[in-house]
This record gives sequence, structure tokens and C-alpha cells, in this order.
Amino acid sequence: MVSLRREELDLRQSELAELAGCSTRFVHAVETGKPTLQLDKLLAVLRVLGLHLALERGQRNDAVTVGPELAGLYGLRRDQPT
Repeated sequence: MVSLRREELDLRQSELAELAGCSTRFVHAVETGKPTLQLDKLLAVLRVLGLHLALERGQRNDAVTVGPELAGLYGLRRDQPT
């Protein structure tokens, strides 16, 4: 979606990078779906493109179950999803 929007706006990766204050390499990483990205930089790129990041609650069976370390740190029950 990011590359399509960039192309709709007739921007090169280097132009988007300059407008967002990041590197062309970062823009490429976003467009190719790199699994780890800096959130502040991602939000800057999306802002330039007029896009927004949204979070949605997943299904209960998608939830991570609480392991012993989290349970101890946060006083959570082991059967409680996070």
C-alpha cells in the first residue's frame, strides 16, 4: 500500500525519504515489508503519504498467553491472555 500511494503522489523513494526525514533505504524497507522498523520513522513516512496506522483487537485465540516471567512481573494469572 505504501508504494502504491507513493506512486499515486508521483514521488520517488528518495523524495519521500527527504520529506519524511529518513533514508531511502528505510523507505525501501517499509515498501518491501521488512518485519522490524522504527515506529517513529514509519509514522513519519505514513504522515507524508496521508496514511494512518490503526490497531485492532485480535481474536481471543490469537492472544499471547502469560508466561511465568510476565506473570511474576505484572502479577498476572498464568491463564490470562495479554
